[in-house]
Amino acid sequence: MEERKLSVEIAKAIGSPIDINLPINPIILSIADTAAVPAGEDCYTFVADAEVDKVYTLDSNGAITTVKVVPNATSALNFAYFDSGLHYILAKDAMETKDSSKMARVKARVTRGLDKKEIAGILTAALAAATGTRAIVQATAEDILDVIIRMKQSVEDYGDNFVLLAGSNVKAKIEAYDKDRADQDYYKVGIMEQLANMGIKVTKVSGKLTLDSGGDTALLATDSAILVALDSTLQVGRPFVAVRRIIPAELAAGMGIEVVAERGLFVANTPVILAGVNTLGYGLYGFENFVIACVNPYAVSKCVTIS
Repeated sequence: MEERKLSVEIAKAIGSPIDINLPINPIILSIADTAAVPAGEDCYTFVADAEVDKVYTLDSNGAITTVKVVPNATSALNFAYFDSGLHYILAKDAMETKDSSKMARVKARVTRGLDKKEIAGILTAALAAATGTRAIVQATAEDILDVIIRMKQSVEDYGDNFVLLAGSNVKAKIEAYDKDRADQDYYKVGIMEQLANMGIKVTKVSGKLTLDSGGDTALLATDSAILVALDSTLQVGRPFVAVRRIIPAELAAGMGIEVVAERGLFVANTPVILAGVNTLGYGLYGFENFVIACVNPYAVSKCVTIS
């Protein structure tokens, strides 16, 4: 197989999403509307307000009450570049390997890394949006179900149908709730049934992200939870937006990169420089231009420590 064809095959294998029918991570899809915008085009959004709707009665003379409305200020979204880090495959390994799953594993690693960058961004936005009465603190006498109920109550005036993003310890506490209370309850509480009746879907968030400064951090702290109301009474759509910048075809062609679902993969043909040494191998580098915004903070609540 000649060199250029091999690099194209590598790019196609690693640049594509794990599931071509699901190019955006399910966690993001569960709470955000997604879009793609052309290169160079500004992307604006506005935040919903929680003003009380007013209705006025005509007076006896038929006079109409005038009400001044000030439009919500728009905000330009600032896109960030995410990258997968530089991976490489030695040419001899690529030519001689009989392990066809090797390429799939590298592809999965690159995809997971970019997915985690996006997930970390939307969780950071959610934690920042949940303030005031929507930042729940667990009281001494409260158990996890009490906390979740209060989280729901803090946002239910602004939407319904909820997603609970749960850290690994929170998810484990939910699963063990009925068993842990079996010796003290006079009747079955059935926490999963309770949550389902309240319209709450539980999604576990686990995994770690390697920071640019080094070291790993959890995507969501194990004892934390975020509740998001999906069907807002304030505005159309979900409370978050996630936007990828489209990589122009002419730019992709000029750089020699493959583009799938607004993600680019650059394959550096041999020799690739590794630690200052010319190496007979192929360098692999995935990147994207991405932004997340919370457009309805009233639909987001949190509790950062649940015991």
